Parts: sequence; structure tokens; C-alpha cells
Amino acid sequence: MNVLSSTFWGEGPSDERFLPKIIQRVLEAVLHECARGEWEVLEPEVLHSDERAFGDQIMDIAKQSAGFTLAFVHTDADARNEADRAIPYKIEPALQLIQDLPDQEVCKNIVAVVPVTKIENWKLADLNALREIVGVDLDWAKLGLNMSVQHREQQAQSKQLLSNVIREANIVRGNRRKQYALSDIDEPLAKRLALREIARYDSFQKFLARLKSALIHQNIIRNDCEANLS
Repeated sequence: MNVLSSTFWGEGPSDERFLPKIIQRVLEAVLHECARGEWEVLEPEVLHSDERAFGDQIMDIAKQSAGFTLAFVHTDADARNEADRAIPYKIEPALQLIQDLPDQEVCKNIVAVVPVTKIENWKLADLNALREIVGVDLDWAKLGLNMSVQHREQQAQSKQLLSNVIREANIVRGNRRKQYALSDIDEPLAKRLALREIARYDSFQKFLARLKSALIHQNIIRNDCEANLS
């Protein structure tokens, strides 16, 4: 059996708790339906960099990822569209630097993960999963989350909205039951969030397209296959 190994670099501990498991689940779903041969998908190995500039950080991660199938790098768009800032001004210049290096020294199959506008927007993609994790019923209208998928994806105050969910859940749960911190939900949400819900986000579809392109480039999946993200 083939083994797909990858690395992950993110902007902080919350990203490291949440995104690697999401990435692994997406890879498993795509390869289950589209792979050439049988594959085992390992959870991405979290890497860190001491470099300060973004381009230097990506270069460092690419070097650390030599020998891996893929390298995933995360940055928030901090805008309503990844094309406004993140892709043309951060990701593409960094990737261009890597292309000039010898293949054996770096991993050139780098896939950008760019939530719009913050990673918390992705965590709000599946409110049912969020409700199950905190273990109480919540009034989404009261919490300001009765909005369209597009507005939830582009919500600039997503971190505050998620914090409000946790605070309200703790009030409902009361002192006799476990009280949650924002960091407590990252790993269980990464495992439970329905991929079909996050797939409704435009930013996720762009990530999926980049991922499939990298897999097709390495002849790992068929180029005419559509994965069912359930």
C-alpha cells in the first residue's frame, strides 16, 4: 500500500489543533474515490519555522518537507477574498522562490490553506457539530449566527462570534458541568465537522481545487474524478 505523508505549517496553536485533522479527512475522502491504487493517509506533521518574513518561512517549511508527498501552509486571508491579498502578495511570491531550488532539497508540492477571513470562519461552517460538542441547545439567532453561508464565511468578527458561542454554552451548562475554553473545541470539531458543510464555502472549494491539482500532478488521483465529501 502507498503512503501519503505531508506536513503542515500554520499561524498559531489553534490552526495546528484544527487544520491537520481536517486536511487528513479531506485527503482520505478524495483518495477513497479518486486514487490510483490503494493509499494510507497519514495526519500531516506539524512544522515550525524561526524565520520572520513570510516568504522565508515558506522556504524553510519547504526545505523541512523534503521527501514528503505534500506540504500544507496556512495563512488567513484577512479579506473577503483570498485573491485580494493572500494569494498574489504572499503565497505566489513565496512559491516562486521555491521553484528555483533543486527538487531533492525541498517539497515543491505545496498547497495553500486560506480561510476567509479567519480560521474561525471555517469552525463555524457546521453549527450542528458545534452544538453537539458543547452539549447544549443554543439560540443561533441570539448569537448572531442565523445568516447565510456566504455571510458566515466572510464574517469579519468570526472569532468573537465563536467566543460568544462558548460563553453562552457555559452559561447554559452551569457550574456543575464542564466549562469549555475556546481551545477545547478545536480537535473534537476537526473530527466531527461535516465536510459537506465546509465544502459550501468558496474558500474551501479553492483549497480543494489546489489540493486536487497537486495530487493530479503527482499522478496520485485521476483527473476526471469528483470526490464526495460527506
